[in-house]
Amino acid sequence: MKRILVAVDHTEVSMNALSYALDMTGHAVPMIDVLHIEPYVLTTGDVSLEDSGAQKVMVQRIEQSIKSRISSEDMVDVALLTGRGNIVEEIVQQTRDFDYDLLVVGMRDKVDILDRWIGKTALKLIEAVQIPVLVVPADATFEGFRQICVATDQATMSAPILDQLRDWNSTYQARLIFLHVQAQKRDDFIMTATEIVQSYFEKDEVDFAFEIQVVENPDILEVLLDMTKSEENNTIHN
Repeated sequence: MKRILVAVDHTEVSMNALSYALDMTGHAVPMIDVLHIEPYVLTTGDVSLEDSGAQKVMVQRIEQSIKSRISSEDMVDVALLTGRGNIVEEIVQQTRDFDYDLLVVGMRDKVDILDRWIGKTALKLIEAVQIPVLVVPADATFEGFRQICVATDQATMSAPILDQLRDWNSTYQARLIFLHVQAQKRDDFIMTATEIVQSYFEKDEVDFAFEIQVVENPDILEVLLDMTKSEENNTIHN
């Protein structure tokens, strides 16, 4: 990865996502763009000087937070970008205008089960952008990747995605678990998945381990959430 976009606001949740990205990349990434979008506020008139001043103060707080998390020894190029508008639309446009390898966002705790796993804004971004999205939970700290669960279906078991996973994991050497959840177990999927994975991993003699798991369960989300609770799995890709 050569360039990462981290979307932040003034909350500790988003700043934790930035810290996670910095720890994850170490000295390997020369450029990290930190993007803060101030949402439009409906008013009866134009943006006031007071509102403009509040925006300036918020940007200064984010700048200070970034500086406090980067030591003088860190060899990373971090740029703070700011704007105003629809948060999701502006982030999506930023990913279209520049060649990013990854988008990093923080995840707040939610009551609803789907929001608790992803979060509404992050979910919209995952659906809209054309690059991988790393969603960092509020209290997550980077401690390396040991085992990664890849949520799969027949559409995701394609050559481009497998190539991307293989290239990305060549840095971390984590164990990959390809997990497919379906209401009724079908032998044709496990045979197809095995053939594809062997073709794109075993043929190229990768140094990391991998396996395929097929789980029969009508509730896909519950299975994925259970995987995140396992001490042996520290990330899920989809």
